[in-house]
Amino acid sequence: MGGPAAVALAVGGSHACLRDRSDGVWCWGAATNDQLLDRDYLDEVAEPSRIEGIRDAVALAGTPTRVCALLADRRVACWGAANAPGEPPTWSSVPRSIGGLTDAVAVFTTGEQELCARRSNHRVACWGATAGLRHARDAQPEPQDPWTAASCQVDLRGQVWCDGANHRGQRGCSHRDDSPPAPTAVCDLGEPAVEVARGRSHACALHPSGHVSCWGDNRWFQLGQATAPMPASSELPEDPWYAPTALRVPEIEDATQILAAGDYTCALHRSGEVSCWGANSTGQCGQGSGEPQPEPVRVELPPRGLHASR
Repeated sequence: MGGPAAVALAVGGSHACLRDRSDGVWCWGAATNDQLLDRDYLDEVAEPSRIEGIRDAVALAGTPTRVCALLADRRVACWGAANAPGEPPTWSSVPRSIGGLTDAVAVFTTGEQELCARRSNHRVACWGATAGLRHARDAQPEPQDPWTAASCQVDLRGQVWCDGANHRGQRGCSHRDDSPPAPTAVCDLGEPAVEVARGRSHACALHPSGHVSCWGDNRWFQLGQATAPMPASSELPEDPWYAPTALRVPEIEDATQILAAGDYTCALHRSGEVSCWGANSTGQCGQGSGEPQPEPVRVELPPRGLHASR
């Protein structure tokens, strides 16, 4: 039968999801906010679980507590916990459509709890904890944690630029130097990048060759490097387990997409297989041990014969 071929990934703080060739969605990891629908609140599910009710997904996006799927009819369906400004969280254990949104052509995240859709008229609709905040004329953005705030982008030449915090080498070119605040070019990538993914305190770049390079925090082996054990004082910025310049991830040679969240990273292979590495406390690497994964491990996907036909 063989395993299902993944065609797209989405990751949250402690869970991950894939879209298969049949446009179905499978998720694994934490179920604390109904990200895995019918799983118990305390379940930590290492193997992918089918999301019932989603059979025509076109794209996926996720936050630490929620997952959204763009459907073939241009609606967007979401499940998990929703956090609106000034309101208590609400949970949905079944996929529910975003009201009034019937012309979406893409879905993506722009913040810790914000999800957005690009519409056919080129406008953008957003929902979640920070939706519209940065666009409001009289609003001030919430202050970010200086130890984790950072962002990375790829320019048209394939150079990666990072700004923000650098206490664990998140900018990829200096040793714990938090100035200047302007974007810094990541050093020693070796080849241009076509995509960049950022986790809590680390980042990874995807190269045209299919190789992946990562830099920043490595306390949970989220750089794919088994070079050192996790220190007991893992909260101290003086801990030495970080990489201020990019390191090539071993055994990743044919990646077509990368995503990072929290303290782990996942890659989609050209074959349709998925590999993850780093923190695994809730099974977000697809492994039931709960132990961090120092090197990329393949996620065991269910047999293709289990897929519902459309």
